[in-house]
Amino acid sequence: MSTSYKVGIYLRISNEDENKNQESDSIKNQRLLIYDFISSFQELKNSDCFEYVDDGYSGTNFNRPSIKSLLDDIKLNKINCIIVKDLSRFGRNYIEVSNYLENIFPFFNIRFIAINDNYDSDNNKYGLSDLDVNFKNLIYDYYSKDLSKKIKSGKLERAKKGFYQGIVAPFGYKKSNKEKGKLEIDGETAPIVKTIFDLALKGKSNKEIAKYLNENEIPTKEYFLSKNGLRSSKSSDDKKTIWFTSQVRTILINEVYIGNIVYNDKGKKCVCENTHQPIIKKDDFLKLQKNINYRNIEKSKSIFSNKLKCGYCQYSLLKSGKSYVCNSYKYDNSMKCKDNSINFKELENTILQIINVFINNFLNKEKNENSISDRIANTNYELNKIDEKKILIYELYLNEDLTKEEYIQKKKVLQEKEEELKLLLPQYTNENTFFDEIKQIKDYLKINNLTKEIVDYLINKIYIFEDNKMEILWKFKL
Repeated sequence: MSTSYKVGIYLRISNEDENKNQESDSIKNQRLLIYDFISSFQELKNSDCFEYVDDGYSGTNFNRPSIKSLLDDIKLNKINCIIVKDLSRFGRNYIEVSNYLENIFPFFNIRFIAINDNYDSDNNKYGLSDLDVNFKNLIYDYYSKDLSKKIKSGKLERAKKGFYQGIVAPFGYKKSNKEKGKLEIDGETAPIVKTIFDLALKGKSNKEIAKYLNENEIPTKEYFLSKNGLRSSKSSDDKKTIWFTSQVRTILINEVYIGNIVYNDKGKKCVCENTHQPIIKKDDFLKLQKNINYRNIEKSKSIFSNKLKCGYCQYSLLKSGKSYVCNSYKYDNSMKCKDNSINFKELENTILQIINVFINNFLNKEKNENSISDRIANTNYELNKIDEKKILIYELYLNEDLTKEEYIQKKKVLQEKEEELKLLLPQYTNENTFFDEIKQIKDYLKINNLTKEIVDYLINKIYIFEDNKMEILWKFKL
């Protein structure tokens, strides 16, 4: 009885292909070639066909929307045959492509056809034993890696020539539509940059400038990014993004505003001068650099530095006297964080108590450490045995001691068991890692006072709410 085929037609073109004007690789031409092949192939010409198109995606990995949809449909038995123009359309990574052709597709009983490579899995019992197919895959793999290196090298060379390499233009500028990599002054945002520099030259502090911008409802970079569809933001309509001192300072120290492009070459800061029209005079910029307040960098850090966030607006809490406070309301009167603060000593004592309670609650689990190690060892042993069995049944299949159907069925059983074990292994490993971490944490229990080292080791963020309520995000599960 002949097989009734449900064909998945996979089409792909990358940006690199488009840039080279490779017409033969266009989606349209791939489609015409495949449909012409199907119509002339007796087994396939009456098949149901479904298209999967990845337009503008690299073949170096399988993180592509349509290839994911295709693979999902295979698992749902919606597809039992895949046709591509050539192997490079399916993927350019030799190891991954080989894994699909030799292991995954046979497991799902999928027929795979690469027209220009003369590859048909139904006529090739031994998978990728055809030297020509292997060689082409290696070439595709090498080509992709070589191309990646060339792209990185090309970006550096363009930076050295003064071309802007960022995805989004600096605030105050826009990317030129006429000359790729060149910056043009943005008439909508450049006046805001000019205002910031003018206020700074008049002696205003970063905080005073931020407050002025907020009081006059001058929109931020985030607002314009959202407005232009470059970033999602709930505040795109009401302009309620806030200016902070850090944003002001970032603008005031950026050489892009005097016409320079700054780039990194092997960790070294390099400057390409006079690459585009400046917004600020060079003399004014240099004069200002001597007066900019760098206290946030030099200032001694508290034990909760970069850890405390307001639970309501998500902005950082700042130290003020003996407390940490949310200053958002100072920048925008509509913010509801005015009374959100916490005393330093109360916070310190509370965090220390919580750490001790959590650690003590889990220390009694340490006695299970040896049994966990045994489970990890046993699981790895079973996984190795499965690998040996998979090789054995594959050899039996090659020697024709197993039929294709028997091989696929036995392999399926082994893979199901393998998946079960692989799901258990991370759990055991995490538990084992946990005990290693607990041993280090125990050392901290000998210290009665909280230190920055302890906080940095254990805590990611602390969100503060009213009435000294807080939420702690730990760096690992306690």
